[in-house]
Parts: sequence; structure tokens; C-alpha cells
Amino acid sequence: MLTFFFGTMTMIPPPIAMAAFAAATISRAGPWETGWASMRLGWVAYIAPFAFIAAPALLLDGSPAEIAEALIIAEGTAKNHVSNILGKLDARDRAQAVARGQELGLL
Repeated sequence: MLTFFFGTMTMIPPPIAMAAFAAATISRAGPWETGWASMRLGWVAYIAPFAFIAAPALLLDGSPAEIAEALIIAEGTAKNHVSNILGKLDARDRAQAVARGQELGLL
């Protein structure tokens, strides 16, 4: 999965940077400058998968205390966030929320 993810991310940085080069052509800007600017803005996309592997609680996977610790928030705040998500998806638990999210095309 990470191979696929990083393969799709080749659209951002030079030397491949197809998306950045296309944007440069449309905006009549320098392709290399646009490619490097897109890399500076898109670096988070490369770091995010590793953050999720290192701390699965960032994906709301864990107890409210674990989620709160990963997000550096109070446990009550984590419980409120999870409750709000479940309520908006009309789900009883996280498994049902995932199923509902897939039904709605959110995942």
C-alpha cells in the first residue's frame, strides 16, 4: 500500500512532477520553480503515513486516552470528537462508522 501511495506522490516533486509541470504550463510559470514549490507544500503527504504507523491513535484507533495522548488533547475532548463523528454518521461504534463511511463514499 505504501508503494502505491508513494508512486502516486511522484506527481508532486521534480523531476517527474507531472501535476506541477502541468500547472506551470497553465500558469505560464517556470516548471522547475513550480515543481520545487509543490514539493515544499506537499512534503506533509510523505510524512503522514509514517506518523500513522508510529501512532495509530492519530487515526482514532485506540481508547479515548490513547487518542488524547497522540493528539495532545484532554481525554474528554477525544471522547467528544469520537462521539460527534459517530453521531454524524448515525453509528453505534467505530466499526459501524467505517461501514457507514464506505456506504457514503467518504472512504
